[in-house]
Amino acid sequence: MDAVLMAVEAQPERDLIIDLAAQSSQALGRWLDGTDVFALLDELGARVQWWHVMDDGADSVALLQTLLKRLSDQPVSVVVVQNLGRGESFERFRQSETCRQAKARGAQLIELPRLHAKLTQKIDFNDSSFWAVANDRRLMNIAERQRMKVWLRQAYRELDAVVALGVEPAPNTGEA
Repeated sequence: MDAVLMAVEAQPERDLIIDLAAQSSQALGRWLDGTDVFALLDELGARVQWWHVMDDGADSVALLQTLLKRLSDQPVSVVVVQNLGRGESFERFRQSETCRQAKARGAQLIELPRLHAKLTQKIDFNDSSFWAVANDRRLMNIAERQRMKVWLRQAYRELDAVVALGVEPAPNTGEA
């Protein structure tokens, strides 16, 4: 993870996206605490936007709760992605105290649409990118490619909403 900080220092004008598995949250937390990363990034003039991609399970909500506590006094904007590709309903999350805390913190909630189940599995087993699925005739048939294009349009609309709002970091309140 130290390489992340080195990359920010070397090219502060570039966006840096880090994709981590949920299982990495404890190790990441130790690294954040031990390095005081947010203070360092603030010193470097970096703007931090944390995306929490979740399924509809209790673990995702618990991980978000832990994250909100960790970020309570940090100048970090938060985007919560409700991934319908990995869940049926986010109603329990939307009614939770964790959701209320996220909204109070200024987190933006978006929803990734559901993707046809067989297509999702085919993408996974082919180790394909979404772009390849939408465009490569060798990978998918015409209906599958079209489903992927429709899904991508819907997903990009959700992502564009985050960009359009220009989500700003939450003020340092010291509260979760």
